[in-house]
Amino acid sequence: MHDKSITENSDQLHRISVLFTIDENNKVEILNLSGTSKETYKLVKQQLNGLDNISDLTPNEVYKIEISFQVV
Repeated sequence: MHDKSITENSDQLHRISVLFTIDENNKVEILNLSGTSKETYKLVKQQLNGLDNISDLTPNEVYKIEISFQVV
């Protein structure tokens, strides 16, 4: 079986928009992540907290990130 790229499997590609802010300790607070499961929420928050350049962001500003992922 041959693997198809994520774009070829567009029916399995999920896109979500996340509004978030960070506090003075660079901890992420998700402001809007509607229509997703609790598990997705936890995974997104974990990924955002793990960003290498999170300290480059200004605390208490609102940021938006678009995330695409494939469920396999």
